[in-house]
Formats: sequence, structure tokens, C-alpha cells
Amino acid sequence: MSNVVYIDQSDDKFLEAEGLRARIRRLERVIIKLELEIAWLMSLDEDGCDRNLTIKTISDMVCAKTGTNIVELRTPRRQYGLCTARHILMLLARNYTTLSLPKIGKYINKDHTSVIHGIRKIQERMKVEEPLKKLVEELSNDIRTLALISEYGT
Repeated sequence: MSNVVYIDQSDDKFLEAEGLRARIRRLERVIIKLELEIAWLMSLDEDGCDRNLTIKTISDMVCAKTGTNIVELRTPRRQYGLCTARHILMLLARNYTTLSLPKIGKYINKDHTSVIHGIRKIQERMKVEEPLKKLVEELSNDIRTLALISEYGT
């Protein structure tokens, strides 16, 4: 004779316990994400920039997400899609590297005033264009993840 206990899964206490387990798993995932964010923030220098990121890495990520390439971003063409990708690159390079505006501009054959304009333009568009805002946030998350991987190898 075995000591097997059969649980009535329609029992309120069983359902309550299952709900608690699910909430605990969600909290554990949130804690892991917070720990990764804290580790990333601690890896930044005093200006809030990741020392390991390069503009090349960021431009590769932007090009992959927007379907462009670095040669196109460096051309003087002003097609809407190219300008958007170029402005996103300017914003992310400014936020995640220690490069000055002239150095960011030099990388894509623009002057520093074009970089200032591009950053302002993309920030304004992000306020009203939700898909664009999501794209930039997704790229920012990818950059943070990449920075963590390069920093900690995890």
C-alpha cells in the first residue's frame, strides 16, 4: 500500500498555492533584470558612458535593425529612412560612448551641428512616433545587454 495523496486541483488552497508560485517566478525574473541593470550601471564611467562600447558596435546594431549599412549612413543622401537611422546612431553614440559631438559627426561624415540637430530631431520624433520610440528602446536594451556580456562574459 502506498502513501500517495491525490489532490483535488479544484480545491481553493491548491489554486491559491499555484497563483503564489507564478507570482514568485515573476518576481524572480524582475530581480534578475534589476541585478543586471545595477551591474551595468556600475560599469559606467562618471559621465554615464560604457567604456567598452565603440561607435562601430553601435552603428552595426543600428544598421542591422534598420536595414541599412554604414556606407549608406556616411553618404550625404537625405532619404527619410537613412536620416532616421543616422539620427538614431547619433543619439545612441552620444548616450553610450564618451565620444564628443565632432567625433560622432566625423564617423558619419557630418559636422557637430548636424549631430546636435539629428539628436534633437530623433528625440522630438520619439515623443510622437511610438514605433520609433520602441525601436530606439530596443536598441538601447540590446546595447546594455552587449555591454554586460562584454564586461562580465555572461
